Parts: sequence; C-alpha cells; structure tokens
Amino acid sequence: MARYREKSVVIEAKQFLPNILPWPEGVEINSDSRTGYIVRMYMTYFPNHDITPGDWVITASDGTRTRCSDGHFRVTYEAIGT
Repeated sequence: MARYREKSVVIEAKQFLPNILPWPEGVEINSDSRTGYIVRMYMTYFPNHDITPGDWVITASDGTRTRCSDGHFRVTYEAIGT
C-alpha cells in the first residue's frame, strides 16, 4: 500500500473562548445547540455546526470555514508567525 503525507497548507485560525472578545468570525449564541454556540460555515453542505469553548475556527485560503477541536488542532497545525 502506498503511503501519503498531508500537503502543507497555510490556514488562518482563532480559538473560541467565550470570555474573550471578539469571537472568531461566524460564532454566535444558539439556544438550540447542545453547547449553546454554533459556528456558521460557508460553502459547506451543513451550514451550522456546534462549537465548544476551546475549539478553533479555521478559515482556509478559499474562504471555507470549519471548526476543529483543540486536541486535533494541536497535533495537526503549528504556528508559522503572523
């Protein structure tokens, strides 16, 4: 079986912490969410996802937005500066 490595991709990301403003773009309060918050996704099949405090909001170079748990973010991404 062939082996592959994920290509390097530069993203923008901001961690969602409810007590620190401003929140990442797209995050809002939603009483129907199991966590009390959602992040509005763009250009995805499911436009809203629950977001938990500590999760990261990732914006890709094509403008798509997604959420990522803190644990997954820390093993997948590393800071490259500003």
